[in-house]
Amino acid sequence: MFSEIEFANRVLSIPFHEETRTDSLTFTLPQDWVLDTNLVALALTTLLGTKYSTVVFSDAISPETRGAVESVTQAEWVTGAARSPMSDSPQQRNDVALNFSGGFDSLAAQALLPRDAHLISLDFGGPFAREREFFKDFPTHTISTNFRELGFSLNTWSFMGVGSILLRDYLNLQTYSFGAILEASPWHFNAGMTSGNLRQAWFNQAGLTIFNPVIGLTEVETAMIILSHRPELALRSLASVAGAGSLKHTRKLLLLHAAARHAPGPISLDPVNVEQPPLGVFGTNLANDFLSFYLYRVLGPEYTKLLVGDIPADVLNRIRPLSLDFYEKINTNFYSGVPPFAHRARPPRGRGLAVRALHLHGLAGVPGGQKHPGAVPRISGVSPGPPPSIATCELEHP
Repeated sequence: MFSEIEFANRVLSIPFHEETRTDSLTFTLPQDWVLDTNLVALALTTLLGTKYSTVVFSDAISPETRGAVESVTQAEWVTGAARSPMSDSPQQRNDVALNFSGGFDSLAAQALLPRDAHLISLDFGGPFAREREFFKDFPTHTISTNFRELGFSLNTWSFMGVGSILLRDYLNLQTYSFGAILEASPWHFNAGMTSGNLRQAWFNQAGLTIFNPVIGLTEVETAMIILSHRPELALRSLASVAGAGSLKHTRKLLLLHAAARHAPGPISLDPVNVEQPPLGVFGTNLANDFLSFYLYRVLGPEYTKLLVGDIPADVLNRIRPLSLDFYEKINTNFYSGVPPFAHRARPPRGRGLAVRALHLHGLAGVPGGQKHPGAVPRISGVSPGPPPSIATCELEHP
């Protein structure tokens, strides 16, 4: 049960009661943020998922919002007296926000979004305090919250976008973005998957549309972007995303070593201890398995073993004849429905990634589910050619 929601002294407080506990969710928001219980209810759906069969929300929300949250959570919502519909005028909202953690993928996503894109970061404190130490140096709208400490991050991964809903009207948002990459989901490997298929009910019901700028790229490529354009941030970002020696930290460090081959100049990286025992097992993690093929080809088996142990011989026999160069290229299917704000993307130069992946006139016509996702349609002033390589992309950073 959620009751007596209030916003005072920059803190949104949402008291709740369950069978075994009573506590309060808190979010630190801008001083001039305006409380809208419709948006609060919609934001809560990113934390609740479908865990509950009944949700008591004592504050008033509109019938439209009630229908939306019931649809998303697949639960009955018992709410306060009906109120007028929330002020949702998408035609008057046109800004974009990136849910920004400061990791490799969100850094690369920031580089591909318009300069005026808002950054929204969640400060969870505790064991995640290292993230804030890095993203605090960026112009982020930082929301300090305790919902992860209270276990509300276990019901759906969409909790990372709760800030986009809470700040929707404050930042005039129409579009939200994550640093989601190709291997983040098995569904992304579906040949028919296009940007138009990427819908998340929690945010759709809040009148927001999604555009993930690096979803057509692999983690190999996001590492290449960082080393090409912000190499001084690479090791600081690495330290913020995972503890040294962990599986995630090791994977990211291996990716930096692989990507350093394409860096425009010398790159100083921490060494990899190949004598340590394997941290993962092949066949247990999609992203690690997927990346292990490329890392095996580029770095060698002694490095890949740290990530997944021994790759089965029959798998190695299948990948040995392959070039695997698609790890360094763009899957243009995911850019077939680039939203209007792409007109404001960083000025393209030559045949850089900003041209190839984000320029609306260049990629709006890519048919979904094409058999050759590396094919690139003709762009004004640019002759058709092979799929763009991230190694030669041309990006700028604010």
